[in-house]
Amino acid sequence: MGTRALIKVYDKDDEMLTQIYHHYDGYPRGVGKELAEFLLDRKIVNGFNDPGERAANGMGNLAAQLIYHFVQVDGMVGNVYIEAPSDDVEEYVYEVHFGGRDDECYVICFADGEMVFHGLPMEMLGWIESEECQ
Repeated sequence: MGTRALIKVYDKDDEMLTQIYHHYDGYPRGVGKELAEFLLDRKIVNGFNDPGERAANGMGNLAAQLIYHFVQVDGMVGNVYIEAPSDDVEEYVYEVHFGGRDDECYVICFADGEMVFHGLPMEMLGWIESEECQ
């Protein structure tokens, strides 16, 4: 049986845009690490950007890039799904929010309904490698 996870993406007004269901490897050292590495140094901009810059044109575009990324990384049918926003809970839930500071995102991670991490992607990578991470 897989370790299921949800990735919920929120807009600047903190309204949920979409959620991505990930059927297996949902634990922090799997999906969590892949999510943090994807978000690392990625700016949220308003409009076009330098083609060499890691950026998304708003949170909706970030959600689209994130879905594409996980489908490409996974490479198989039946693991990554787009779902309508809901209050659903899986073993792990990752929330991606616009931080407002330096056009960054931050992540909140819940394990079995309990918040276990809240911070920037770089901080999340450190947490994942720490003894605190389950």
